[in-house]
Amino acid sequence: MGNDIRSITEFDIRRGLLCGKVQLVKDTLYGSGDTVCRIGLNTFFFGGMSAEGVAPYEYATFTDLDTAVHDIVETLEDFETEFPDEWAYYRAVLNND
Repeated sequence: MGNDIRSITEFDIRRGLLCGKVQLVKDTLYGSGDTVCRIGLNTFFFGGMSAEGVAPYEYATFTDLDTAVHDIVETLEDFETEFPDEWAYYRAVLNND
């Protein structure tokens, strides 16, 4: 995106997980039960097969924090070009201290 908007980094996601702005929750929108990422009021799928078909507590038992953070950032990198308004929302939530 433009130079005036900084990318969402692994630091941002790690900090968000630690303070509760980023949460790993059970998908309720589609009823899949998969682990999804919640930032603010929105949720999105991430992590591919490792997060599909497992509840958040199961995902957390076999996935280390670095991998989860990386997978979330990788998904958000795609959002930056494919869903810029949603990406901007996540950026704003993460920047709102």
